[in-house]
Amino acid sequence: MSNIRQEPSKPKHKHNKWTAVEDKMLKSLVSKSTKPNWVAISNQIPNRNPRQCQERWEYYLSPNVNNSPWTPQEDALLLKKYQEYGTKWTIIAKFFYNRTNTNVKNRFLAINRYQKQTQPTTEIEEVTPQCEKVILPNIMNLDAVLPTNFLNRVAMLDSASFLSTII
Repeated sequence: MSNIRQEPSKPKHKHNKWTAVEDKMLKSLVSKSTKPNWVAISNQIPNRNPRQCQERWEYYLSPNVNNSPWTPQEDALLLKKYQEYGTKWTIIAKFFYNRTNTNVKNRFLAINRYQKQTQPTTEIEEVTPQCEKVILPNIMNLDAVLPTNFLNRVAMLDSASFLSTII
């Protein structure tokens, strides 16, 4: 362990949302240079460190980032790619025009949160041997009844209903 103790140049800033004034200031400072110096920029924005400034720019404020509302087709594609790749947001983001991995992850979490809020909670009943005789054969036959793209259709319906409530 080192005996050198570094004094922070700024007080720690715990997850405070960026204000419109801070965003405007960051945009102005970044526009003044071709390659932003995040340390110098953060010194001009109170209570923000270089990493916060860089991430705010790269993930939200840069003109290269697509911050337009998500379409139902994008939501369906996101759910499909999540089924394929899991939480590999950087890979999934490559399927979307100028959406960052953070945009993609946050959208997925928003859809997930919405679905949890709108799904009714039901109590799970105990499965008795008599229930198993009825339920299990029916579950085994689902593959023959449901189309292979069933989950994609459900995902499309869920994202469409989600968007209709917020638009």
